[in-house]
Amino acid sequence: MTRNVLLHIESLSVRFPTPEGPVRAAERVTLTLEKGDSCCLVGESGCGKTMVAMAVMRLLPSNALISGRILFKGRDLLPLSERSMRAVRGRDIAMIFEQPTAYLNPVFTIGDQIAETVRIRDGLSRRNAKAKAIDLLHRAGIPSPDDRCRQYPHQLSGGMNQRVMIAMVLALKPALLIADEPTTALDATVQCRIIDLLKRTVAELGTTFLLITHDYETASALCTNAAVMYAGQIVETGSVKRVFADPGHPYTRAMVNALRGDVPRPIPGRVPSLCHLPCGCRFHPRCSEADVRCRVEAPAMENRIRCHLN
Repeated sequence: MTRNVLLHIESLSVRFPTPEGPVRAAERVTLTLEKGDSCCLVGESGCGKTMVAMAVMRLLPSNALISGRILFKGRDLLPLSERSMRAVRGRDIAMIFEQPTAYLNPVFTIGDQIAETVRIRDGLSRRNAKAKAIDLLHRAGIPSPDDRCRQYPHQLSGGMNQRVMIAMVLALKPALLIADEPTTALDATVQCRIIDLLKRTVAELGTTFLLITHDYETASALCTNAAVMYAGQIVETGSVKRVFADPGHPYTRAMVNALRGDVPRPIPGRVPSLCHLPCGCRFHPRCSEADVRCRVEAPAMENRIRCHLN
């Protein structure tokens, strides 16, 4: 690896034991982000995207069985103690969640939560931290930030709370920002504003950006590189422009075609149970191009595509 590599995920597998057998949430996932990169993990719900992000943050449940390596600035995060990992979260790696209200403390005001973040990171006095919190809310596009500082998360809309999370990112100035479906629960107008704000935030901080999404249009607006996931595996990687304009894997083609036009056209079938995966290529039960080899032999990743037909 070069010095420019910030995050290198190597053969990451995540499994959960269940009475029906292990749930293979992610299997041998490998992904590299250099400093300043913007990359999206794209795929349907249940494909394992969020598991990869939560593994990087070391926020998986205690019963998760994890193997592989997650190198951040050349340091493997998986063996770190929880105390050491707490020093990495926030200061070096920050995450914006799909449901921000679930991760904001309901008993503290918005202003107090941002001010506490600023005080811990920059050692400011309470008065200066409060002034900084108001400024960060203003930069995040929240109107009347001095009034919003006195409100609680439940008093704000989903879009406003997402902006609060972005204000915290501005305060933390992380080297790596992970955003998990940051616009999914928002209406179209608010989605556009959040996408624009995220784009400006990433550019302003010069941070490396990993986006988790099922929406290739959001991915195209925010990222330069893409990794497509299906049933716990990465099946295609490349530039966003190439992957979505000229997809090589049948799943990527089906996903892009499903979302083109005015009316979405669902891909036939569904993502397989991660507890009962099909033999051979995991996409073959839904693939119109599958042949006998696809049904019995698992394809390797070659030329950035995991498919026998390429």
